[in-house]
Amino acid sequence: MLHRAVRNNALWCHAVCASHGSPGEFHPTLWLARHGAPRYYPNAITLTPQIDRTEIPRTGGWAIKDSYQSLDLQDLGFAPLFDAAWIAMPPPQTTASSAVIIATEPDLSAWEQDWSAGQGGDPIFRPALLADPDIRFLRTATGGGILNRGADVVGVSNLFGDPATVWPALVQAAATIFPGLPLVAYDRGDDLAAALNLGFARIGPLRVWLRPSD
Repeated sequence: MLHRAVRNNALWCHAVCASHGSPGEFHPTLWLARHGAPRYYPNAITLTPQIDRTEIPRTGGWAIKDSYQSLDLQDLGFAPLFDAAWIAMPPPQTTASSAVIIATEPDLSAWEQDWSAGQGGDPIFRPALLADPDIRFLRTATGGGILNRGADVVGVSNLFGDPATVWPALVQAAATIFPGLPLVAYDRGDDLAAALNLGFARIGPLRVWLRPSD
């Protein structure tokens, strides 16, 4: 399940970068956004516990998602940014969901403003993502989140709002929109605690490394 969660996350990041006209590259041990990624998104995601380090540029600002928390990248100028936990849940039972699927560009813009708490900047989530049948932006009564189907699981990400009520709403929506598939995510802090209380289980650690720009 951990490998599927990692692959799902790489597919999601690949879709986001592709919507900006700069798709990443899948290699045996890494997914790479060699030409840059939107803010908050990594330049690389490890697909295996050990990687081909020759693919990582020796200079320049980069963020790497160490999916198995198995690397030491300090010799390449990286420092840990944060740690988190991968989590998973068996396919949830289909129940009624009150979550609303975002379907228009204005609604997507408003959703992103709420997700980013009005911080502004260039949009991360482009309208092309709305046409992808494997991706759904959702608004709940108290927040929202994203579902993405891939690697035979559904990834849940980009939660905002009250996690105690948003998590159940997103799980219900996933059961309706993408029935019969396990759910995966990674999280930390209060969002992680709310997911664990709902029935998710830890399946592995991850670490994000950052090397500042020169």
